[in-house]
Amino acid sequence: AEVQKYPVYVDSVSYGAYAEGETVTLTPESREGYRFVRYTSNEVTISAQNTFTMPAMTVNITSVYVAVFEVYVDNVLLGQYAERETVNIDAGTKESYTFNYWSSTSQIVFANPQSARTTFSMIAETVHITSNWTANFWTVTISDSYGYDNTYTVTKGQSFTLQHGNRAENYGFTQWIITTGTATGDLTQDTAVIYPTSNCEIRAGWEKLGDYSVTYTGYTHAKTWHFEGDTVTVQAPAKD
Repeated sequence: AEVQKYPVYVDSVSYGAYAEGETVTLTPESREGYRFVRYTSNEVTISAQNTFTMPAMTVNITSVYVAVFEVYVDNVLLGQYAERETVNIDAGTKESYTFNYWSSTSQIVFANPQSARTTFSMIAETVHITSNWTANFWTVTISDSYGYDNTYTVTKGQSFTLQHGNRAENYGFTQWIITTGTATGDLTQDTAVIYPTSNCEIRAGWEKLGDYSVTYTGYTHAKTWHFEGDTVTVQAPAKD
């Protein structure tokens, strides 16, 4: 005899016909912007694995979905979450930086905005979150006499040694000049040890010694620089 089969409808759409006692497996469909939650039915009990045993009757099933919204952390997609769902965020670690706080342009409330690991309750819109960090170092940019910039990182609280390159021999070093930022130390030394207290830009100061040189020979060999019209005093070295 032919086995009698009974129809199954999911959201009023035919899902086939099955014999009494047969195991029916349901497969949720993908819906953009929604997450499947569960199936419900007045005729059968549906397991967590979305299966049920077919009875000798027509079965009507309703699929339940919930709207989900995207969460971005530092412009990277974290995931999709339903309204009022608890979202966990973790800033992790960042070399040479200390985590400071979380911020967002969305109307969310962080459980602890100063903690690298925290949570918030999802709202019914896309959420953008930014992790804010404090650098454990200062940057020191040195402009050399030829207009080239070299940037260095200095751990906060540590010293940094300034050393200038050579300029034309008719120029003399005057002192180091901090153009932006702050630092402590004796800036009058050719080789100066400083302690940056912010990001700073520094250049070596130079003065022109003259346009013309006088070279001395004898027991000593030296050169001095002078401008036109300078009075030059020459003193012979003493001989033994």
